[in-house]
Amino acid sequence: MLGARAWGRPSGPDYADPMAQDEPTTAWIVTVDVHRSASLDAVASALEDCGLRVDRVLPAAGVVHGRADRDRREALAAVDGVTSVDPVRDVSIAPPDADVQ
Repeated sequence: MLGARAWGRPSGPDYADPMAQDEPTTAWIVTVDVHRSASLDAVASALEDCGLRVDRVLPAAGVVHGRADRDRREALAAVDGVTSVDPVRDVSIAPPDADVQ
């Protein structure tokens, strides 16, 4: 059962730029409507069956984080209970003492 896994925090060079054109896979954030689906674990299993390598399941947020080939996005989005499939994006915020530009 997926809920019993120890979901690790992804790290390493392949998470630096998840949409890099030379990367064979893309990091995805999959949002799940847990009210429409049987369970988040069931949706995560179905996503794995569609090619997603699940890295983390965040039950409180209804989110599954993982990696899959770019061309798998439509198949992932078609899984029952999935509301969106979005690529991971890096966001940087300047420190409070930085000059605002």
